[in-house]
Amino acid sequence: MESPKNTGSKNSKTKTDKDYAIEFESAMKNWGEYYSDWAGCKNIYVGEDREIKGNTIYPESGDWVVNDIRGKSGTYGIDHESSRIYKVKLKNPEHYPEVDYKQQALKLKVDAVALMERYHWFSMFFRDWAHQTEVTPYSIWDTPDDIDKDYENEKIEFVNDPHLALYWLLHFGFSLDKRYEEVKNIVLTNQLEEQLEYFKMALGFFNATDAFYDLQIHDEYSYCDEEDSFESLFLRRRSYLVFNTQSYEYRGREDNIQQWWLSIIIYPEAEKNMIKRMRWLKNNLKKYNKWAEFDEITKTATTQEISLLSYTLACNPNTKDKTKYANLFLEELLDGKKIWKENIRRKFAQIMIWDLKDLFTEKDILKKVVNFYFKGNTASKEYADLLTVMGESTPDSDTVQKILGKLTNIFKDYDDFEMNTAEKERLYKKTDAVFSSLEEKLLYQVIENISEYELSKRAFHFLYLNDLPGKQKTITQLFSKLGLYHHDILEIFTKEFPHLIKDENDPNIKIVKSWFILSESKFESKYNAEKAPGVACMFFLNVLHLPDIFNFVVNTLLLDEDTLQKIPHLSEAIFTKLLSKEYDTKINPTNSFNKEQIETMLENTFTFLEKNHSKIPGGSTEAIRTIYYCENPLAKNWIKEHHRSTSVEKRFGNMTIDMDDLTEEINDALESALEFIRDAEQNIYLEYKDEKSAKFWKIVHYQEIFTITYGKIGTKGQSKTKEFKDIDTAHKEGKKLIEQKIKKGYISTTEKYFYQK
Repeated sequence: MESPKNTGSKNSKTKTDKDYAIEFESAMKNWGEYYSDWAGCKNIYVGEDREIKGNTIYPESGDWVVNDIRGKSGTYGIDHESSRIYKVKLKNPEHYPEVDYKQQALKLKVDAVALMERYHWFSMFFRDWAHQTEVTPYSIWDTPDDIDKDYENEKIEFVNDPHLALYWLLHFGFSLDKRYEEVKNIVLTNQLEEQLEYFKMALGFFNATDAFYDLQIHDEYSYCDEEDSFESLFLRRRSYLVFNTQSYEYRGREDNIQQWWLSIIIYPEAEKNMIKRMRWLKNNLKKYNKWAEFDEITKTATTQEISLLSYTLACNPNTKDKTKYANLFLEELLDGKKIWKENIRRKFAQIMIWDLKDLFTEKDILKKVVNFYFKGNTASKEYADLLTVMGESTPDSDTVQKILGKLTNIFKDYDDFEMNTAEKERLYKKTDAVFSSLEEKLLYQVIENISEYELSKRAFHFLYLNDLPGKQKTITQLFSKLGLYHHDILEIFTKEFPHLIKDENDPNIKIVKSWFILSESKFESKYNAEKAPGVACMFFLNVLHLPDIFNFVVNTLLLDEDTLQKIPHLSEAIFTKLLSKEYDTKINPTNSFNKEQIETMLENTFTFLEKNHSKIPGGSTEAIRTIYYCENPLAKNWIKEHHRSTSVEKRFGNMTIDMDDLTEEINDALESALEFIRDAEQNIYLEYKDEKSAKFWKIVHYQEIFTITYGKIGTKGQSKTKEFKDIDTAHKEGKKLIEQKIKKGYISTTEKYFYQK
């Protein structure tokens, strides 16, 4: 495919194609009305809800009202958020001279609503949403055959319907479809560009730009920043469009080998879907026996620059040195582990490696590649075959598959929403019984090969709660594979949470520590890697005060700048999930700290802010939040000493956080902490137990009100609320009641720090 050359516009003596291209990009980026004007519907700038009938469109919130100039069919409202289109009527059309409801609507092949909806998908090219990479017209059409049929049916109307012609010009221009030239000729021959200025802009853009083959497509979690500009984001989206409209499953026809090739070379560098594309190319060449034609194409191509083409060349029956390309394919897979690590792409890699199993001579590289790409599928026939190729003993995959089948059969009826607790427990018991019956080595092999998500979660539960010396590798692999959320921990460990660590001798402590600092490469996606530290925090909620865990989290992780830079959101997770009130559980682990620990935590938070206030996004904001939520009374003296002190001003005087003065933010947090502590000193949970009874008594303050709850342990108890004239009186009266209960023998079982000196 030749790149269009910049010949200069023939339509203007004053503007060049480059000028029009700049105007075009500016107009397309201003997609606020979803290009309704490009579709022939003009915004009439209704600004008040009361100006229109109905209650679906709200101009005051940003919705638009447009008038169908092209088809004279009336007025429409466009929802600015969803882009949905509704037929609306103005209450006072006389205020808008361009609106005439008496006009007879024209009979058009594509009406106003349908054409506006077609234009909407172009907006995805020009949004700054970095997670949105694939732009496609297949939200409008189901198949490419539908596109072909509509185009052939509609092109006879282009001369009389320039807005429709403009749509197809953009559609084929963006997708690098050769029919672009056909539409362009119709436009120029009939001087449609003189009727619509948009034509000049679009033609100038496509004339002045190349085919964009020289771009790099990153993984789907890359973000649009200084290194990943809007331009590369646009080019990435356009490349996906070209592939999806010109090839892949849509264009796998026998006579389409040139398009197969173009759809591959538009991606000159390694990117996430190249695994699937190259496998697809090989299958088409084999299915239609197009190897000879393929050889002719590659004779003149710079094939060494095309990612994973080595696989197709190794599969080509006409290739003389197949071993060379097979080994090169292994090297590419090894270099691209980060790109092709997601499960669906690893499965493609597994099949492709197996396809070439008899060609590899670099056995050391093969072993590394197989270990990575077959992780979680070591019970497969393909894996066993490759072990044989490498001269290694093969595991008893038949036994593993049989056990996996048994577990899958037990879990086949699992439904998280429909099954009640008792039904789930029966299912869990059966599953755990199978796990318990296996010797360790076989157990780990079975669990590592489980593919069902819910079954994997139960396996995670089983491994965590059983003291198996060699489980760290397997349970950590599960942890990274599952991509857990905080609520998953609550669900998996319903009975055990939050007491997931028993004491300082719990062997799981070492394992959980490793989860905090797992590198991104261990996870299938960047998003899962960013979630991991916060999920790991859930296991330390009740034991953060234990010396070993305290030193690891507060004295090591928070002060290790290298680790904080390498692990995204680590500090944010620690401050949010451990060192302030945890949102899901309402647990504040710092309440269990002794005086030395709480002061060390606050001092280390200051040190973190001092060193990282501008380096780690989110971390500093959450560090402030930790100080704010401190409610341990043992911190009172430390906070008083530092609140509005000169030492704080000296340390943070020239620093800002989110454009605000850091000293002021810290002092505000310290002041709020003192208020929390004053309340915490009065919020008490007590228990009384003897041979005859087991009772609890609890008091909770809120400003000048307190609520007392009491009753038998294990019940909700009864509650009474009392209100006083001011906060001081409420606290004074509450303190009297606490002292009375303590004299009667009630003791604190959780918040022991209330009585420490």
